[in-house]
Amino acid sequence: MRAKLASAVMSRRQMLLAASAASAFGIAGPAMARQAGAYPLDDFFVLETYVAAALSPSGAKVAMVRQQPEGDGRRTSLEILDAANPTGPRTGVPIGPHEVQSLEWASETRVVVRLIMRATAALRGSAATYMQPEVYEIQSRRVVSIDVNTGHSAMMFEGTGQRVRASLDLGWIVDMLHDEPDHVLMAAWEASGILALHRVNITTGQAQLVERGTRNTFGWYTQNGVAVIRRDVNGRGNVERVYARAPGESDWRFVRQVRIKDAPEFAWIAPTERPGVGLVMARLEGEDVESVRELDLRTLAFGPPISQRTARDVSFGLRDHRDHYLGAAYYQDRLEYDFAETQLAPHHRAMNQFFGGNCNVAIEDTSQDLWSASTVRRSRVPGTSTTAPPVTSNIWAHGGCWRDRAWEQQRSCASRPAMEQRSRPS
Repeated sequence: MRAKLASAVMSRRQMLLAASAASAFGIAGPAMARQAGAYPLDDFFVLETYVAAALSPSGAKVAMVRQQPEGDGRRTSLEILDAANPTGPRTGVPIGPHEVQSLEWASETRVVVRLIMRATAALRGSAATYMQPEVYEIQSRRVVSIDVNTGHSAMMFEGTGQRVRASLDLGWIVDMLHDEPDHVLMAAWEASGILALHRVNITTGQAQLVERGTRNTFGWYTQNGVAVIRRDVNGRGNVERVYARAPGESDWRFVRQVRIKDAPEFAWIAPTERPGVGLVMARLEGEDVESVRELDLRTLAFGPPISQRTARDVSFGLRDHRDHYLGAAYYQDRLEYDFAETQLAPHHRAMNQFFGGNCNVAIEDTSQDLWSASTVRRSRVPGTSTTAPPVTSNIWAHGGCWRDRAWEQQRSCASRPAMEQRSRPS
């Protein structure tokens, strides 16, 4: 997901958490359920314990990113769980003092982690004026791949020449290239100011140039690893121009122009099984809402709405781990979905009932057999990740973004038996 955004990449798989997670839902342990009055101000400024989770493509493993305070910074590590034995031992791989933005499985044995790396630099002071050197912080974004069995890691764009090393943002994955488990497609700014696409080997970090954009290009969308939508922006940064190129074609053709500050009118959702046809969110002339429909990249013709609601724009499209379309999301009183994959509808309905209908249950990831992991957000819990299977009616809590102080309050629960909660969709 990456719905897209998304925020941190979470997962949907088989996983059980110790009762420390269950207590956050009010299932066990009164520590958070009995919270009355205002939270202490410091609770809003401490590190979150778990910041990302992702299921392996088969659903057999779960990867989670854990961070702990260390001095003035943090110590971050990757934890791997066996989904068949979620309360069993976890293997850990150190990541370092870096902040993690996202986590995703590239294959059954490797994950890719997007990091924010910080360094300090100083400007020289003046001896004549006795000025002290000015110290400032530099932030950069990088992607590292980690073998969950051996711990071997590789930094993307490792060994690349000065052409892309000048960029502070080398953390942009455009396509996971699921049919090439050893590679991903990444975008990076070159020293010339041009955005370029690179095919990167995740075991070595070596990058191979695929194509360059124009001086106005700021993004692409792909179908089967090939760029089919290009996004350009004008010099003032207030107008986006969208171009399309069907597979096998070389020339880009203009699709439409969108004023960035206006109401949403166009966005790419996902490729379809048919080459040259994609799913987009679009508002056509004479329509008052944005809906999901097909776009033929060869004729540039839009199809009829596939998902549409009265007086509600579609917020984003839901995709599985291979970018297949699963449904459309809408925000009304709460987050709701129109599922194209009907198997997920009772699944999501049961999770909403389980949490009392007072929170947003956001589906973040799915496995090949449609195990789903969801992020649950409500006022009493900062953020929690859960999983539920596709056929049975179990809902398992397995981790969350608890603040460290809240986590400390519930460590006494860790020795209790793991807890399973059942919710019947019917």
